[in-house]
Parts: sequence; C-alpha cells; structure tokens
Amino acid sequence: MPRAKKKKSLAKGLLLPGFYISTIEEFSAKSGAYEDGGGVYSSKVGLPEYDGMEHYVSVKPFKVSAPERLILGASYVGLVSDVHKNFAQVTIFSKDQLGRPVPFSALLHVSRGGVRRARAATELVKPGDAVVVKLITNWVPLQVSMEGPELGVVRASCSKCGAPLTWDHDGVLKCHACGHREIRKVSVDYGRKNLHSALIN
Repeated sequence: MPRAKKKKSLAKGLLLPGFYISTIEEFSAKSGAYEDGGGVYSSKVGLPEYDGMEHYVSVKPFKVSAPERLILGASYVGLVSDVHKNFAQVTIFSKDQLGRPVPFSALLHVSRGGVRRARAATELVKPGDAVVVKLITNWVPLQVSMEGPELGVVRASCSKCGAPLTWDHDGVLKCHACGHREIRKVSVDYGRKNLHSALIN
C-alpha cells in the first residue's frame, strides 16, 4: 500500500475496509483500524471516531436497525416511483414492530406485469400509482410481480388533470373530470380503501 501523505485530510463519513483515515503522526490506530506505510486505514465498515486527547482513531461499526423482514411470496402495497420501458421502480411498504410503514425499493419487470401483450411497463403502471404486488426475490435488487387478478393497480390519478381514475372495464380507467382514458394492469380490488390505507395513514 502506498505511503500516506502527511497533509491528506482526515476521513469523514462512512468508511469501507482499506479506506484511508489519517497519518500515524496525527492519530494511532485503535479498534477497527490498522496502520500501514505511515497511514491509518479502516479494517471494517463503519464511521471514524477521533480521540483528540489521546490521538487515537477507531472505527465504530455501522449498524442499521433492521425492520420486519420481507416475506418471499407475500403481497405488499406499494407506490410506483418511476417507469421505464422494461421495468418500473416500486416502493413497497412493510411494517416494523411498532406498526409503522417501512419502505423498500423494488423492481417490476414488464414480463412480470401480468399482461402478456404488454410491450412496455408504461402499459402497466404510471408514476404515482398505488399497487399491490407480490415479492418474488429476497435479494437486492428486490423484484416484484403483478401476475394474478388480485395484484395490480388499486389507485390511480389522471395523467392530464390529476383527478382520481375510475375503473371502467378491461383495464381501462376513466377520468370523470376531463373524460381522459388510460390503460393499467388493474387489480380486481381497485378502489378499495382498505388496501391502500397504509399509504395514507
């Protein structure tokens, strides 16, 4: 490893193993850090803690409180945040031990949209739609599906005027404010308040 420069600024923020922290003249390595070639480096993922009195630096492990684990194959309420040609980004919501909604980012591929003839994700969902989806992977990036009559869009707004859309038939949603019609992959439970209460409360 190359010798550290004495004038290099001290490390701040999240560190990864091998990241430079300081020179040994400035601080000595303590827990979570090591010395090499005149420099001090992180040996773990964490945040640096500097002891200005004793001139020691340690790396405090970076811990994130884990919310309730998502269950593979379970259905979740979500919000569509972005839509591309082949996939849509969906924020799904689980609940922690106190019953508070916890967001997770997931991907909905067009092939998992539940409509065989769909050529693009824009034919299935639009940004801002509330959806019910099923979790089909438990690794990052999470992936979800809308295959099944109970899965799909449960609340949507008109892309022209913003008014609520009403389910007409065959996945066609109608805006009674301006008369505009839009296509979605609609759940049979479209419009039922209890399904998307987690997004409102």
